Amino acid sequence: MDKILTCNERTFIESEFYELINRYPVLLSSNSVWLYSVDECYERDRTSGKLTDKRVIRVTKWRAINDKKNKKIKYWRIFRSYNIRSMEEWSLTSEIVNAIIGDGLSNPNFVVLPKEKYKNFLRKKDEISELNAKFKKIKDLESSNIVQLNIFKRRFNIMKSNVKDYENKLKKFKTLIDSSKSTETDVHNYFIANKDIFWIFGLEYIGIEHKVWFPPGKKDYQFDIMLQRYDNFYDLVELKGPNENLFDRRTEKRSKPNQKFSEAIGQVFTYLHICDTKNIKNIFKPKSLIVIGKQKTDKIQDRRIFSSHLSNVEIITYTELYNRGKKLIDYIKTTTLS
Repeated sequence: MDKILTCNERTFIESEFYELINRYPVLLSSNSVWLYSVDECYERDRTSGKLTDKRVIRVTKWRAINDKKNKKIKYWRIFRSYNIRSMEEWSLTSEIVNAIIGDGLSNPNFVVLPKEKYKNFLRKKDEISELNAKFKKIKDLESSNIVQLNIFKRRFNIMKSNVKDYENKLKKFKTLIDSSKSTETDVHNYFIANKDIFWIFGLEYIGIEHKVWFPPGKKDYQFDIMLQRYDNFYDLVELKGPNENLFDRRTEKRSKPNQKFSEAIGQVFTYLHICDTKNIKNIFKPKSLIVIGKQKTDKIQDRRIFSSHLSNVEIITYTELYNRGKKLIDYIKTTTLS
């Protein structure tokens, strides 16, 4: 493209510090006093005035002026200019520059871009950016789902090849929780001795840690169990005895949480509060699970009412935990994944 030295019957007053190579001007309206241009230039040395081999892109805003002595002589004078000297700067301005250059190349002289069209261009640009953000979010979610599905398939196939062993461990767990003499310590020792049975809590978990001091580096509190999720974040489990009552009868129509149950809830609330107030790696907005009692010591309606008012805390009995594991084992035995 040839140098554009005039536009809309006005002559550009060039900067003494640059030698013009190409210019792409855009008017915001046919009779506007303002004009924008994207200029490709060589820089001049500010001291000697000699031309250098440094090339820059300049985005310039011009103002229409008339000669003071002769009103018929009209100019464009630089009002503001911005030099693009790096790839980082270019990434911030390239879209609008490319749009201007793209329109400029279609016309060997200049392009008249009405204000409404310019505003519409900006609106479309914002819409495109918003759609790109949504598309990226969908792609990220799709990738995450694929990763999770592959993890599930691997876990499933490993469990299927060891299903007899898992079935025996689950039977021992059932015998333990059915015993009227079993305590919280007995249950915890069972989980420590059978480290690979964490799947009983759900296939989203890939590991288990016991008696973890908290916060890290201190010994203020101790989690009974921390379950590691596939995304490497942790959920918390508080164990109480399988023979504990969940509720004590207060009146004929009302129950109150048992002392051990109340103690577990207080502990969990304390843990969750600390997780919210301290920046702890891999423990962020955890889900908390309280396992207490069994079918004989449970009042399921009271428990559901109570649980409905809790956030991020799930309350289940050992009977329900066993049934989860049993259903999973039955599913594994009768299902084949490709």
